[in-house]
Amino acid sequence: MNKKAFILIEVMLVAAIGGILTTAVVPKFFNAHKKAQENVCLANRRLIERTEDLYFAQEGKHSASVRELVDTGYLDGLPRCPCGGEYLWVPYPEDSPQYNVLVCSMHGADKPFEEEITTKKKGMPSGERENGQADTVEVILSQNDFSRNMGDWQALFSEQDMEVKKGHLKGSNYAESTLGSEDWSNYTFTVSAKIIKSGKEDGDVAQIKFRANNFPENFYALMLKKSGTLELSKMQEGEWHSCLAHSFDAGNIKKWNDFKIEAEGAKLKISVNEQLKIVYTDPEPILNGGVGLRASSGIVQWDNSEVAIKR
Repeated sequence: MNKKAFILIEVMLVAAIGGILTTAVVPKFFNAHKKAQENVCLANRRLIERTEDLYFAQEGKHSASVRELVDTGYLDGLPRCPCGGEYLWVPYPEDSPQYNVLVCSMHGADKPFEEEITTKKKGMPSGERENGQADTVEVILSQNDFSRNMGDWQALFSEQDMEVKKGHLKGSNYAESTLGSEDWSNYTFTVSAKIIKSGKEDGDVAQIKFRANNFPENFYALMLKKSGTLELSKMQEGEWHSCLAHSFDAGNIKKWNDFKIEAEGAKLKISVNEQLKIVYTDPEPILNGGVGLRASSGIVQWDNSEVAIKR
């Protein structure tokens, strides 16, 4: 065997050993990195929970949002989840001694909290279904019946035109309110709406927005029209795309109607009063973003908003 052939065998042997080591080490590295991110998020949640305890002890009430702990000086700054998650207070069942539980939109809640919800909902050992498969847990990212205040909802433009009155969120004069993180992706958004006064034009009533990011460049808009028509449109990269899908039976808009939007990947499902009205698969979907409520030239009342994900 000549010297060149011997060197080639050595190179191949070193490459093979390197490949084996890479296969063994790289997954462990990524797993360790993921675990480190989870631990940072957990430490953030513990800090927020301890701060909330202090807030309750001194103020005699719970904070409406994590942001309120910052605004009132109890937290120096808003802790950041390393995976881009958002920290939210989730109301806990009434029979629980806790008033609310802290949830990260990326990492969820602590395991005992998720397992207890699963057990209560399914009536079986937590984390299992009858067929033995892993169970899913619904985690509520935001929930508000507007009985006290706007909570995590943020009014845009004119705050006096979007405010809580008599247990409802009332909007007028093109007022708009937004909620959530641009990192939100697949979720279910439910909200009740009642039109008190509509504008002159048919489409000039109200909009329910979802997957809104880089506002106002990207969002879907569910448009409530005076005629009772429901129209799904979108703004994408600053370009308006009207009437992606529609339904001519949105119900009596001057009475309370419950709207449910399910966004899963490119597939969008919209129901009114538990009746499926629109199913649309977007060939060029907007995949992430928060939610919004917009009143046009009329007057709209909103109630019982909720955003939830399944884990």
